[in-house]
Amino acid sequence: MLVRFCLYGFLKNQRFYEPFLLLSFLERGLSFFEIGLLLGLREIATNLFEIPTGVLADRWGRRRALILSFLAYIASFLLLGSARGFPLLLPAMCLYSLGDALRTGTHKAMIFAWLDNEGRSGDQTRVYGITRSWSKFGSAVSVVLGTALVLGSGEYAIAFDLAVFPYLANLVNLSGYPAFLDGRSPRRPPAFPGLAALFRGSLESLAETWKNVDLRRPLCEGMAFGGLFLASKDYLQNLLAGLAGGLPASWIPLESARGRSVLVIGLGYFVLHLASGFASRKAHRLVEAAGGEEAASRKVWTFAALLYAGLALGEGASLPLLSVLAFLALHLCQNLWRPILVGRLGLSSPAGRRATILSIESQARRIAAFMIAPLLGWAVGLGATGTSLGAFLPLGLLGLVPSLFFALRSSGSR
Repeated sequence: MLVRFCLYGFLKNQRFYEPFLLLSFLERGLSFFEIGLLLGLREIATNLFEIPTGVLADRWGRRRALILSFLAYIASFLLLGSARGFPLLLPAMCLYSLGDALRTGTHKAMIFAWLDNEGRSGDQTRVYGITRSWSKFGSAVSVVLGTALVLGSGEYAIAFDLAVFPYLANLVNLSGYPAFLDGRSPRRPPAFPGLAALFRGSLESLAETWKNVDLRRPLCEGMAFGGLFLASKDYLQNLLAGLAGGLPASWIPLESARGRSVLVIGLGYFVLHLASGFASRKAHRLVEAAGGEEAASRKVWTFAALLYAGLALGEGASLPLLSVLAFLALHLCQNLWRPILVGRLGLSSPAGRRATILSIESQARRIAAFMIAPLLGWAVGLGATGTSLGAFLPLGLLGLVPSLFFALRSSGSR
């Protein structure tokens, strides 16, 4: 099953369009504010779907929820590839959000159910780190293929269209998962829960989760750490495109500025995803060295505080290279953080409600991203240089506050 789990992550991340999402929107004539609205819509729509779909996965069956998720993704890709204006991109983002909401938490819950069945509940951080690393390796392969597709065709739309095929392959992979991973009792008929049952289950799960301090604290930390990352991560594309424009033409043997940008973005994301995969794979080593998930989380928060300070300093002192390096390192920090956080939540969650609780975590993270994304898009639009560097000073200062708070609060609580 571990091979199937890793294959799932590898295929799921064959999103050939991802490194060029912002550039494809800009090419269609969207403003940065409209892009910020689309990214914010993606997060808030996922939020609206998040907890009900987690309840749906736990009650209806996790495999069924994932199959429905991938069908929503496929519809979204086809619409994102064909839409030429802002209005048609709105339903495309909503379909993408539905796919995300049905997926987040569900597959992790299946991994944890398998570990419970194997008597290996203590291996959650290590095993999730391994599966996440294969997701990142899949992203690295996806970047190479996506770059080749865009350079070869001269358009971004083909990257959306061809992303459909690995998602179809993943549907075949999911069909081979054993039935016990669904998480529901085999005696209970797999009836689709009604809206009232989903709403009631969502409220009950929120109340029970908030009362549990072992769940409440990592959820708050996940909201602070992941929300900022979600809102800002896609602007790496625009940053790398700006850096590509400043490189000597002799360094990149392509005539068009667009081709040079695509090549630099592809190379940057390829290296980043490879490094992120190894970071996820080694997250359990940090847990072992620190003496547990709580202590490891404190170390990651301390590291994040240094990186956000570097981001703010690089912007304030007009040192763009420092800003770039800090931003890239935050991507690696995120891939250390996620396996540790998911391990903390998995150890504290009841087996029958893990998909719901992991969906709550994802929802909290997206609430923060939704609040930040439009403002960040507006700030980027004000940049006079045409790159996203102008937005990083407030981002650095904003990230520094929760990083110091949780690092010092964790330190003082031990």
